[in-house]
Amino acid sequence: MGIIIRTAGIIFSGFFSIGFGVLAFITLLPATASKPNLLGYYGVCSFAPNSTAMLTVFAAASLILALRLRKSRNST
Repeated sequence: MGIIIRTAGIIFSGFFSIGFGVLAFITLLPATASKPNLLGYYGVCSFAPNSTAMLTVFAAASLILALRLRKSRNST
């Protein structure tokens, strides 16, 4: 049972890591908006540098979690 939970945790953490990374990239794309973002251009997200950094941290944290779960799975 523990192996199934760890495997599911690895899979979900990997998906979250990829998802957060894609969302971080999307926040930097230019688009029509009502006001410019903090970098000075009109983009998808008006909080572009802050939201991109936050999503990048989330992606890194979920990737580290997935790698730690994988490492603990291989050692047992």
